[in-house]
Amino acid sequence: MDEGIEVVRNFISELQVGDVPTAASRLHEDVIWHQPGRTKLSGTHSGKSVVLKLLAAFSANHIGIEFQEAYWCDNEVLCRILIRHRIGDRNEFQLISLNEGKISRIRHHGDTGYLSEIMRSQQAD
Repeated sequence: MDEGIEVVRNFISELQVGDVPTAASRLHEDVIWHQPGRTKLSGTHSGKSVVLKLLAAFSANHIGIEFQEAYWCDNEVLCRILIRHRIGDRNEFQLISLNEGKISRIRHHGDTGYLSEIMRSQQAD
């Protein structure tokens, strides 16, 4: 239980400081990330290399992440995160599954309009 929360906390903290190689080591090879909305970053991203490209796209769009809190819930970690961007910050949620100690699925839950607004602000620059 606590180990799963620790994996998630470390993953997000590593992303926050830009330590992508260490964060990547926490991802299962067959990881799936579902990002809701209708932007070029939205959709279901399957496989470690594809998810790493998604993370690079978040970084390229100056989207930051900060761990807030997490709860163990039916063999998954429910995590509240703070999304940081120059247009403003938002609390959002991720439901994260683990398989053999690695992150195997991330289902992001948040304001899809916020991501759209971020993407529009990037086009305006």
